[in-house]
Amino acid sequence: MRRRDLLKRTMLLGAAGLSLPVPRLYAAPSEGYSGRLLVTLQCDGAWDVTSFCDPKSNQPGEKEITQWSRSDDIQTAGNIQYAPFANNQSFFDNYYQDMLVINGVDMQTNSHTTGVLHNWSGRNTEGYPTITAMFAANNAPEQPLSYLNFGGYSQTANLIRYSRLNGGAGLDFLLDPAYLFGRTPLSTEVNLTNIREFRKNKTQEMMSDATLMNRQKGNLQAYNLALSGQDNLKKFLDYVPDDNELEGGITLANKRFSDLRDQVRFAAAAFQ
Repeated sequence: MRRRDLLKRTMLLGAAGLSLPVPRLYAAPSEGYSGRLLVTLQCDGAWDVTSFCDPKSNQPGEKEITQWSRSDDIQTAGNIQYAPFANNQSFFDNYYQDMLVINGVDMQTNSHTTGVLHNWSGRNTEGYPTITAMFAANNAPEQPLSYLNFGGYSQTANLIRYSRLNGGAGLDFLLDPAYLFGRTPLSTEVNLTNIREFRKNKTQEMMSDATLMNRQKGNLQAYNLALSGQDNLKKFLDYVPDDNELEGGITLANKRFSDLRDQVRFAAAAFQ
């Protein structure tokens, strides 16, 4: 299955965790990563599996379960059943050979919060890592974006750090600050040069403070390291697809779907 096709079709589900081992962007580039990639999706808010891959049809004399089964029957792709609803047929016809569907997992609770905890960590108690945290820690613990998270359950049990992106809106500007200043190359260059020089001097002045605690010094050193590789970070933008490359160029006006679109754009870039 093509990476971009899969991302197009999963963008409406809402990515909860992405294990994304990618080349080191804040310092000297590494050899990168060519192993497996993992996407997990946390679909909160009354996700109706009877309209997706656990279809239930209405029975004579019983209370109506689904509206689609008034006129349609349960469909199959290979040995996978699905509901004839929305764009399900296209999705399952294209990818059923690459899928394993498991319906009816017992979360050992009727509490939503505890169910989420069990679903992502395998336990009903706090402190255990997500599958994405374990995957990233095992496969690419030294990569800067091994575990990219867009919200939802994200415990790591200190196996690895994760990078949180809430929607992704505005990340373009963060990756290339030149967008924020002026409209001419001269004004942009002057502004950025002055700001970076001030920031460098200010950080050096703070580092010379004899009253700093070790943790504060460590934070400043990490900040300096990040500053030294900020131009490399701009290369990330070269891999971010345009909006018209997602969902056939359809514009998503709803803010929630707009955020999901941005998540997919930056996940696609990190995959590359």
